[in-house]
Amino acid sequence: MTFLNLQHWIVQHINVWQLFGYLSLILSTGFLLLAGYQRGWNKRSWTLLVSAFVFGSGLGSMFLPSIMGALLGGSIIFLLVKRLIGFSDSSADLFVIYMIIVVGIGRLGCLFSGCCFGSVTDLPWGIQYSMGNLAHWLHFHSGQQPYLLDPSLRVHPVQLYEALVLLGLMLPAALLASRRKGSGTTILSTFGATYFFFSILSGVCQRHEQCLVERDLSGPGFTVPGLSPFHCIYFRALQYLFMASASRSCL
Repeated sequence: MTFLNLQHWIVQHINVWQLFGYLSLILSTGFLLLAGYQRGWNKRSWTLLVSAFVFGSGLGSMFLPSIMGALLGGSIIFLLVKRLIGFSDSSADLFVIYMIIVVGIGRLGCLFSGCCFGSVTDLPWGIQYSMGNLAHWLHFHSGQQPYLLDPSLRVHPVQLYEALVLLGLMLPAALLASRRKGSGTTILSTFGATYFFFSILSGVCQRHEQCLVERDLSGPGFTVPGLSPFHCIYFRALQYLFMASASRSCL
């Protein structure tokens, strides 16, 4: 079965965002709880803090519907509750792994939902999307794909690229966290810097396509006017730098 057929079947039979959203929530929250318990932290206090972070994430995503909004909202509520109950242990290194789980699973959700797709490529691992997906409509609208019923052109699976990079970052992060070597701030800053530069590189094979959508299509959901490729790459990089900076509130 090709990716084209698999992706088409998944979107026809499964709510992709609910599936990957719940999977991300369960795995990331479960990790935080278990990791804190293993460190011997007070179970009641740590459970309250993780619950506060989850609540703040939901609240933040209501006002800013994105991973940035969720992370910022969770960080603010986490910090407030942490100070209220006098919790003094550092948890930044755990939140690095939390971020990797959340963003990595989210990128797989993007892969199968068809958003955040890459630019056109002739490489053998390029993927195609069926009619009705964003890549298909972009290529048809821009004249790159002249036939309406044909799938999109082959594009970079940039969502998979990011997920694999995150998997690679998880291994050293988990090793440092398990050995309690290096401060949480150092680990978090290293993760933020690494992913910041990767986001710039991934932008070369992704964001200019998204810019074409934002610039050329005028339907609902495409309200950002005339962004250049440079702007899209720049804002993409700033997004993940902001994520890392926001999480430093969780130290």
